[in-house]
Amino acid sequence: MVLAGTLLGLIYIIFSDGFGAVYPFVNGGVAGMLSGLIVAFLELNYFPKVSKKRKFYHVLLIRTTTYFVLLTLVIVAVVVTSRMIRLDQGLRGVLVDPEFHEYLLKGDFPIAVIYTIVLALTINFTMMMSRKLGQGMLFNFVTGRYRKPVEEERIIMFMKVKNSDKFIEKLGDLHFYQFLNDFFDDITDSILSCKAIIYEYVDDLIVITWDMRRGLEDGRCIRAYFSATEDLELRKGEYFKEYGLIPFPYAAVHCGKVVRAEIGDVKSEIAFLGDTMNTTARILEKCVELQSSLLVSSTLAEHLRLPPIYNKSSKGSLFLRGKSDEIELFEIRDVVPVNVL
Repeated sequence: MVLAGTLLGLIYIIFSDGFGAVYPFVNGGVAGMLSGLIVAFLELNYFPKVSKKRKFYHVLLIRTTTYFVLLTLVIVAVVVTSRMIRLDQGLRGVLVDPEFHEYLLKGDFPIAVIYTIVLALTINFTMMMSRKLGQGMLFNFVTGRYRKPVEEERIIMFMKVKNSDKFIEKLGDLHFYQFLNDFFDDITDSILSCKAIIYEYVDDLIVITWDMRRGLEDGRCIRAYFSATEDLELRKGEYFKEYGLIPFPYAAVHCGKVVRAEIGDVKSEIAFLGDTMNTTARILEKCVELQSSLLVSSTLAEHLRLPPIYNKSSKGSLFLRGKSDEIELFEIRDVVPVNVL
């Protein structure tokens, strides 16, 4: 973000001032760098909290207004500081200088402000749409990467809310989906921190995926589950107060070849297809039957290098309909399990 901001600042100077002097490039580079730092700070620490449970256009307006005000102040601060240094003037001297007033009213400043507004609106809209579509999906649509089917080796996780049928009966449909939205919001940061892609939501099921390298590194495809349960554990009091119940997820993890392709002309989607998806769904069913919170296939287990904080134990085999082979299933447990009421 800092590099992008610096580059955009320099690009603006090229088109507005050309190469007539050095100091505009210094001003543009410094303003762009500071703007990048502000954007990075807001994106990492502020907007993820503000954006939750707000309408799309509310968030877009808040983000764009915030960026416009702060970035405009950065431009003014950089120009004032530059004039103080170049002209050997004090702050008051710069502020009362007629030439500075001319710059603010009729010079490059109005153009810089318009540039900032357009840039802030464009970047915010693009970032928000990219988040809504899913990580990397907007780029994949624009580049047409999956316009033709592509076979990939991926790790797939299906995660579901335990006892969701009973929760629906207790809460009713409308209140249950409010609960479900809170549940998905609360586990999202844990999932994304483990370099996963959230593929889709189907009722109370969330489908998560990694490429093989990222998912296996440091056991991320396993840590994502336990990190999510830890976050839910921290919020169990809030759930009990709001809904009178405490959510707990169970999950199935498998790996193998999937076909990834863009499907549909209207309401297009980049879908994952193949036996790997079907097998993961079957493993998830086994979680209920075996009363296991996390099951992984032997196909994945043979690649895993689990951290010592996790235990692995065999839970028998899964017979796949239409297949002659069976898949051994393993339960993964935390050495210090999360306390679930």
